[in-house]
Formats: sequence, C-alpha cells, structure tokens
Amino acid sequence: MFKKARIKLTLLYVGLLVALTSSFSLAVYIRTTHAAKLAIEHHNNMIERRLERITRPDLPPRFQYQFAEESLNEVKTEILYTLAVIHLSISNIFGSLAYWFAGKTLQPIEEMTQKQKQFIADA
Repeated sequence: MFKKARIKLTLLYVGLLVALTSSFSLAVYIRTTHAAKLAIEHHNNMIERRLERITRPDLPPRFQYQFAEESLNEVKTEILYTLAVIHLSISNIFGSLAYWFAGKTLQPIEEMTQKQKQFIADA
C-alpha cells in the first residue's frame, strides 16, 4: 500500500517538475531562436550593404537566404538538443530525489499504521 502511494507521490512531484521545466525550456527556446534569427538577419543586411558598394547592381538581392535558413535550423536543432539533455538530466536527478523524499514523507504514516495494526493485534 505504501509503495504504491510512494510511487504516486513521486510521479506527482516529477510531473510538477516536468511541467515547470518544460514551460521554462519553451520560453528559452522561443527567445533564443528569435535572437538567433535577428542576429542572422542583421549579419545578412551588413553583408548586402557591403556588397552593394563593391558589386554590380544586377546581382540578385538577398543571395544568402539559403545559408541563413540552414544556419538558423542548425541553431534551433542545437538549442533543442541542449535543452533536451538538460531537461532529462534534471528529471532523472529530481526523480530519484522525489522518490527518496516521498519515502521520507510517508515514513511517519507507515510507522503509525504499523503501530495501529500491532495494537489491534494485541487487543
């Protein structure tokens, strides 16, 4: 009975942590990818301005979009990978701690139940 309660309590703790860290990770991902996109656009604009001064006007504008998209996708993938590793590490460590903490939380209740059973058996 107490093992089942311990597992349920552990899952509750881990579920709360996963919800919290997932929302934090989502915010970090959105903000970081937005910043990377702005940086790449700024970089492209600087290159285009320099090229306009030294090249012919008949060259196609925005020649580096493909490179920018590939770079942005690489940044997004790397951010997702890093956040996933951090998220899984935190979940594993906290899951172990949550299981231990759930045991400590339920220990007095389990001891009281054992004493009550012993009292009833002795009566």
